[in-house]
Amino acid sequence: MRLGEILTEAGLITKTELNFALKDQSFSYGRLGQILVRYKFINEAELIAALAKQCGVYGIDILHEAVDKEALQVIPKDLIKKHRVMPIGFEIEDGNKKLIVAVSNPKDLGAIDEIAFVSGYGVCPVFAKREDLAVVIRHYHNIIIPANLYRFA
Repeated sequence: MRLGEILTEAGLITKTELNFALKDQSFSYGRLGQILVRYKFINEAELIAALAKQCGVYGIDILHEAVDKEALQVIPKDLIKKHRVMPIGFEIEDGNKKLIVAVSNPKDLGAIDEIAFVSGYGVCPVFAKREDLAVVIRHYHNIIIPANLYRFA
């Protein structure tokens, strides 16, 4: 389902607002969600929830999420940089410990499989905005990831 459809069906934007943002997007080539936030048709939390729904996963505001120090050690820095991901904690599912990893592209199964293989844990991906991921990755790992290198969201 497209982002605009998710937001209109949820009653968060009107079709008029969607059409306005789509017209802006055709000129600016910006991301629809960011355009809707810029015009204050929706807020950041609503955007994160809609993008997470679109991807079929939970969404988080990683800038305000507690990060488990043990989880930080599980994924090597080169893998964090390669896939632009952030380990944030663990959960127990069916008696197995799983690594919770914030990602901007939860559909990148290759990345999720590689993280699972290297870490030795099953992976529970959660959606986070790519710009916010870059900030948190830099803060915890001192890795600079330019925003234009992201592939999704």
